[in-house]
Amino acid sequence: MLKQQSTRLTLLIACANLLLLFSCQQMAGPDPSSLENEQFEDYLTRSKAYEYTFAFDTALLYSDSAISYSINLKDERKTAEAMARKGTIFKNNNEPDSAMAWLFPARLICIRTGDVKLQGYTESIIGKTYVKLGKNDSAIYYLKNAVKLKEEANDSLGLALSLNGLGNAAKNMNRLDDALTAYLRAEVIYGQMGDVRRQAYVLLNIGNIHLNLGHAQNSKDEYEEALKMYQTCKTTSIKTENNQMLRSSSMNIALIYYCLEQFDKAESTFLEVIDLCKESHDSETLAKCYANLAEVYAENAQPEKGIEYMKKALELALDKNYFSTELQAYNHFGIYYSHKGNNRESIRYYQKSDSLSKEFGNLYGQSNALKNLSVLYEKNKDYALALVYFKRYNALSDSIINEKRLEIIYHLESEFEKKKDEAEILRLSNENALKEIKNRDLEILSVTIFCIVILLLGILFFIRLKNKKNKIITGQRIRQLEEEQKLLAAQSVIVGQENERKRIARELHDGIGVLLSTASIHFSNIEESSADEKTAQLLKKANKLLKEAGGQVRKVSHDMMPGVLSKFGLQEALEDVFENVEDTGSVEVACKIELEGERLNENLEIMLYRIVQEMLNNTLKHAGAKRISFLLRKEIGELLISYTDDGKGFNKEDVLPESSLGLSGIKSRVDFLKGEMKLNSSIGKGVSYEIRIPLG
Repeated sequence: MLKQQSTRLTLLIACANLLLLFSCQQMAGPDPSSLENEQFEDYLTRSKAYEYTFAFDTALLYSDSAISYSINLKDERKTAEAMARKGTIFKNNNEPDSAMAWLFPARLICIRTGDVKLQGYTESIIGKTYVKLGKNDSAIYYLKNAVKLKEEANDSLGLALSLNGLGNAAKNMNRLDDALTAYLRAEVIYGQMGDVRRQAYVLLNIGNIHLNLGHAQNSKDEYEEALKMYQTCKTTSIKTENNQMLRSSSMNIALIYYCLEQFDKAESTFLEVIDLCKESHDSETLAKCYANLAEVYAENAQPEKGIEYMKKALELALDKNYFSTELQAYNHFGIYYSHKGNNRESIRYYQKSDSLSKEFGNLYGQSNALKNLSVLYEKNKDYALALVYFKRYNALSDSIINEKRLEIIYHLESEFEKKKDEAEILRLSNENALKEIKNRDLEILSVTIFCIVILLLGILFFIRLKNKKNKIITGQRIRQLEEEQKLLAAQSVIVGQENERKRIARELHDGIGVLLSTASIHFSNIEESSADEKTAQLLKKANKLLKEAGGQVRKVSHDMMPGVLSKFGLQEALEDVFENVEDTGSVEVACKIELEGERLNENLEIMLYRIVQEMLNNTLKHAGAKRISFLLRKEIGELLISYTDDGKGFNKEDVLPESSLGLSGIKSRVDFLKGEMKLNSSIGKGVSYEIRIPLG
C-alpha cells in the first residue's frame, strides 16, 4: 500500500512540474537569443561534468538553470532535455523517486513533440532506474521501447547501451533466452563501432548465460558456445590490457574444459590462471584455482597430485578466511580418504565440513556432510552414531524443503504485488498523464495547483506530527540512558546526532526543497508577465535567491545524511559510487564487496561510507591515479577494508593525519569505531589503506 501511495505521489508531482512549465511557456513570446542558447548548452555541459565528479548538488543547480533558460527560450525540446538531465542525476545519486518525477514529464514532452532520439534516451534511463529498484518487468517494458526508438533514430551507441540494460533485466528474471538475444545484438553493435572494451564485458555476459544453460540442460553444445565467448573475451582483454577481465575469462575457460572432461586442457589453463593470480596478488582467485585444479586431477585419475594442490588451497583459505574454498577442501579430503579406505580420516574432514557449514548457515553443505558421516559410521559398524547423523540429515532435509516452499510462496506474493504496482504506474503514466497534458487549460491548471497546495499542507502536517513523535522518542531515550547510569554516553550522543541529521536532511529535502522549487517556478511566471522593468528586475533577483536557497537546502540535506545509504545499504551505495567513477573513463576500478547481501548497523554503514568517500575524494582530487583497487569483506568478528591507488603518493612524515583534514577525518572515524588503520605511501608509489573494524 505504501509503495502504491509513493508511486502516485511521484507521478502527481511529475505532472504538476510539467503543467507549470508549459503554463510558463504559453505566457511568453518565442524570441530566443543566441546568447541564451549558448548559456543553455553551457549549463547542460557543466551539469554533466559535475555529475561525473560526484558533485551531484552542483550538477542539480546547473540542470535547474538549464531548465529556466529552456523556458525563456520557449523551446520544448530543450525543456525535455534539461528535465531528463536532472532525472539522470537523481538516478545516479540513487534517488529513484525524484528521478521519476522529472523523467516521466520529459518522456511525455518527447511523445508530444515527436523527438524520437531524446525519448529513447529518457526511456532507457527510466528502464535502468527500474532495474535498480528490482522492478525488472517495468524495466523491460521501457528498455524495449528505448531499443525501438534508438533503432528509429539510428543511434548505435544508445541502442547498444539499451540492449545491454535489457539483457541485465531479463537475466535478473531468469529469462535467459531473452537476455542472450539482447546481449548478442549489443555485442555486434560494439564490434561494428570498434568499442572492444565494452564488447569484452558483453562477451563475458553471453558466455555466462551459455554456461548456466549448459549446467541446466547438461548440454555439450551450450558449453562449447560458452567456450567460444570466453576465448574471444580473453583475446580482447589481452589487447586492451584488462587484467581483471583476463583472469575472469581464463578461469571460466578452464571450468568449461572441466565440464567437457577435457582434463589436460583444463589443467594447463588453470596453471596459466594461477600464474596470473600470483602476478596480480589475487589470493582469492588463486585459492579457487588450486581447489579446482585438485578436482581436475581427481577426475583424471591423479588423486595424489590433486591432494597436493588441495592442501595449498586449504592453507590459503585458512589464512585468508575463504569459506567456500575451505569447505570445498574438506569435502575433497573426505572423498579422498573414503576411497582410500581410511574412514577415520574421512570422518574427521566431514565433521569439519559439518561444523563449518553450520557456522556459516550453509544448509546444503551441512546436509552433504551429515549424509556422508552416516554412511561412514555405518561402514565402521557404529550403528548408534550412524543413526544419530542420519536423523540429523533427515531433519535438515525437511528444513531445506520447507525453506524452498517459503521462498516459492514469497516469490509468488512479491510477483503479485509487483504486477499490481506496475499496472497502476502504466495506467497513470500512459493514459491519465498524457490525457491531462493534451487537454491542459485553466481549469486543469487550477485543480493541479489546488492539489499541490493540499499536498504541501499534508506534508507540513506530517512533519509536525513526526517532530512530536521524534521528541517523545528522544525524551524516552534520554530517560532510559539516565536510568542506565549514562553508560556509553559519548557513543549514544553521536548516534543520536546521526539520526537527527538524517531526519533534518529528509525534512529539508522533501519539505522546504519542494516549497522553494514551487515558489521559484511561480516567480519565473510572474517575472515573464511583469510589464514594469524595475519590478521585473526585483523579481529576477528574488527568483535567483530562491534558487540559491534551494541549492543550499539540497546541499545541506545531502551533507547531513547520504541518501543512498538509507534506501539501498552500504554495498549498493559503494558499488554505485565506484561504477560512476569508472564510467568517467579516467580511472580503472577493481571493486570487490563481500557482505553476502547483509545490511550492517545503520550508523556503522554511515561511518564506513564516509571513510571510503574520504579516501576516494583524496584520490580524485590529489593523486592523479589511473587505477583504484577496493575490497570490503566481512571476516570472523571484523570488517576488512583494503584500498589502494597508483597515484602520486606522498611522504608520510611530511603529511601527518593531524595536518590533513582528509586523513584526520578517516582516522577519527576509525578510532570511533575502535578499529585499526595501516597507511602506506611514498612519492610516486601511490597510497594504500588497510582498515579493520571489529563487529559486535
